[in-house]
Amino acid sequence: MATHDGNPPGGVERLIEKVLFAARWLLAPMYLGLSLALLALGLKFFEEAWHVLAGAFSM
Repeated sequence: MATHDGNPPGGVERLIEKVLFAARWLLAPMYLGLSLALLALGLKFFEEAWHVLAGAFSM
């Protein structure tokens, strides 16, 4: 990534870029856990909805 004057980024800017780029691997397990929790919540919702609908139609 070049700066506004066309020169390559300095040491501090390059370090910040590397840290931000590496930090995505710290977030990946959290996103995986959130996805699994959302899946479990969706399954439980449809299970309960099935019970409610089955009870409504049996009356």
